[in-house]
Amino acid sequence: MDESGGKFCLPKGTARHLFQEGNSVVTSPPPDGRPEFLLLRTILPRSSPPIPGHAVTQMRAVVQKVASASAKHAGTGEIISSIGKGLCVLVGISREDTKKDLDYIVNKILNLKLFEDEGETGDSTRRWKKSVKDRRLEVLCLSQVTLCHSFKGNKVDFHHAMAPGPSRAFYAELVEALRSRHDPDLVKEGAFGEHLVIELQNDGPVTITLESPGGGVCSETEEQTVPDMDNVL
Repeated sequence: MDESGGKFCLPKGTARHLFQEGNSVVTSPPPDGRPEFLLLRTILPRSSPPIPGHAVTQMRAVVQKVASASAKHAGTGEIISSIGKGLCVLVGISREDTKKDLDYIVNKILNLKLFEDEGETGDSTRRWKKSVKDRRLEVLCLSQVTLCHSFKGNKVDFHHAMAPGPSRAFYAELVEALRSRHDPDLVKEGAFGEHLVIELQNDGPVTITLESPGGGVCSETEEQTVPDMDNVL
């Protein structure tokens, strides 16, 4: 097969070894003294592509370095949480996520070296030296179901997000893990499943996207409980 899914044809009477790595195919002559035959050898890449009709799912997070950030109720304008210098983190929880995915994301959030040494902000050679935990800075964690999206043409689909009930409990566990591994007073959260207004001052800007490495595979046709986006956003 070629990259477009069509047939890969060789000249009649010509033997070749085919080496497939990812989506590329390389041909080479057969070794001397070997009969003519067609050998297909597949070398799977470290991360195999999704099965057609399926989507790979994993926990996702968008980490932004901020000078300040706050979460407010969209309707009332009431401030739910606010932080000063630190990280504003949007977290998307997929239906296949486990404690292993949670631990990976929490450890990355707290240990990514996104900050300069304290007192040396003017020295560019000392940037990217400290984590939010090293500097004892604040974290604002927000649930963001739309990070678990896929596309059907131009339509955005959220079937890979964890259902609201289990997701609420999983998100609470994630926030608790952040607090237990950092100073609990420095970890703030928004209101789960509410329509919020987020205000922040980017510092840099510095934005990092994270995906847990153990993403599962889920079928597009499998029956599931889909988040009610009218009530989430």
